[in-house]
Amino acid sequence: MKRIISVILVCLFTLSLCACGSNPVQEVEKQIEDLVNSPYSEKAAKLDDVLSSYNALDDKQKEKVENRDQLKQTQIYVLAQSAYNNINTAYEIIEVMGSDIYEAWRIGVFNSKEVKRGKFSYLASTLSLSEKELIEGAKYYVASLHDQMAWETLSKDQKARYDENVESVFYLLDDVFSACVLVTSNAYVENGKTKQVEDLLTSAKAQMKEMSQKYSDYEHYSNLKEYFTSVSAFFDFCKSPKGSYEQAIETMNDYRNTARELKNDLAFIFEE
Repeated sequence: MKRIISVILVCLFTLSLCACGSNPVQEVEKQIEDLVNSPYSEKAAKLDDVLSSYNALDDKQKEKVENRDQLKQTQIYVLAQSAYNNINTAYEIIEVMGSDIYEAWRIGVFNSKEVKRGKFSYLASTLSLSEKELIEGAKYYVASLHDQMAWETLSKDQKARYDENVESVFYLLDDVFSACVLVTSNAYVENGKTKQVEDLLTSAKAQMKEMSQKYSDYEHYSNLKEYFTSVSAFFDFCKSPKGSYEQAIETMNDYRNTARELKNDLAFIFEE
């Protein structure tokens, strides 16, 4: 009799374990709970797996997932954080780029004699760019004046033609500061930083569009959009600086102050 009871208890215990382990709704709820409680840096990596498990449920099972709203909120957060990270990384590059352009403009106006003497080495001593990067930027600009083909399509030998007369950039233009600014901005094109920023902002734009279509009522969307717009405008100015020296200072300071203020507000939400 005792043996029969033992067998029955073992069977019931086994069945109860199987029942617990095979409840897909509870498993998804556990995954969501783990996702919600994960550090910010881990949420994006875990989200796809949790969504796959949730989407594998039928409609009735999905309705039984008690914390499904938390899953939606995490989806929104991960998308917004990814957009923020892209905008923020772009801004960090643009801020350095803007500082270099400002400094190139300044020394071109106030230190033109030193620029003509030291040329690229003098410029490099005051900027974050190396002398080599500035020379490549000058070659890129000079080539754009003479070659109908894009610089990227020129062969190594074709690019080498500009090694000897690269310093002519300082005499092609009416003023030294224009040469300094153009060499600096084109150095960022040639070293790939401009393309990197363009890619980051393109990704952020797509993420912002997805947010507006799916989660238009997200509370931080307007600040993210404003941050994106401000950083994009700052970038456009850095690519094609215009105006007088005084106007450039005022414009850059306005862009920088606006971007920094928005970044500081958003950092409380998206940075640990």
